[in-house]
Parts: sequence; structure tokens; C-alpha cells
Amino acid sequence: MAEIKVGMVIMASGFSKRHGSNKLFRKIEGKTLIEHAFDAVPEEELYRTAAVTRFKQIADAAGSRGITAVMNEDAEKGISSSVKKGIYSMSDADGIVFSVADQPYLRRETVKKLVLLFKEHPENIIVPVYKDRTGNPCIFPSSLFGELCALEGDTGGKSVIKKHPDMVIFSETDEKELTDIDFA
Repeated sequence: MAEIKVGMVIMASGFSKRHGSNKLFRKIEGKTLIEHAFDAVPEEELYRTAAVTRFKQIADAAGSRGITAVMNEDAEKGISSSVKKGIYSMSDADGIVFSVADQPYLRRETVKKLVLLFKEHPENIIVPVYKDRTGNPCIFPSSLFGELCALEGDTGGKSVIKKHPDMVIFSETDEKELTDIDFA
């Protein structure tokens, strides 16, 4: 049986409009948000990892960790632009983990668990959940890359998940890990 190729896309192109500066460089528990995002990558389970960003500093930090930097000159077009860039950067994958960069409590072990679940069910969408609350990162099979690439504006994978409830496998996780940081 062929190895299931799973890639990971860290989406780090946001504008942080409410923060006045890039929130991904703010520190939580001694590390920046982007460092937390990179630390959550289970590289031994992935064939490639990319950080989609519009920031040279994040691209440089990604490169220093062996993560491919994908520049997003279309960030103003919304989340869909990061999704598309991520898919184009690893279109040969069987599945892609889409992770946001502002979840500092997301653990590497949790992402690994999601990837292993996907490898057992490579035609399904894997979604972390705590009680009834879903979150990120989510894993999409290659059969849905076309639909993801058709997204426009500030729309992400949630709309594709809603269209395919029969494909979703939920994976119970810790509530804190689903928390994204929004500095006041």
C-alpha cells in the first residue's frame, strides 16, 4: 500500500487590524505565536510543511525551521487566498492539514493524532472538536482541493465542511487547544 502523503499549511497572512502590529510576534508563555505554530508541526508524519505568509520575517523564521515559505501577495483577498496558495504549494498531497498561526496551546501531539487519523481515513475530513465546538487544524483530502480552490474572499474550509457532513470525522481534543488568541 502506498504511503499517504500529508502536507501541512500554516496560515500566517492575516492583517491583525485590531492590534496595530503583527500579533504573530506577540509572546505567550515566552514564545511568539508563530513559534508556537511551528512547534506544533509533527514533521515526522508529514511529507512537507508550508507557511503561507505575506511577511518576510515569518518567511525567514519558517525557512530556519525547514518549513517552506509561500509568499501571499493576495492576502487582502482574505483567507481563501492563503488556502489556495497552500494547496498550490503541495498539490501532490493526499491530504492537507490547514492550521492557523494564532493557537498557542495547540500541541504537536494533537496535530500528530489528527494526521494519523487521516492516514487511516484518507477520504475523510478530520476536524478537532471539544463538546460541540469545532476548531482548527482541519485536514482535507485531495478530492476536495478543487472546492477549496474555488473559495473566494474571507471564506475558509468551514463552508466546504458544511457541504460534506458525511465525510467528517471528529477527533475529541482539549478545549484550550482550540483557543485562538485575540489580543485586546
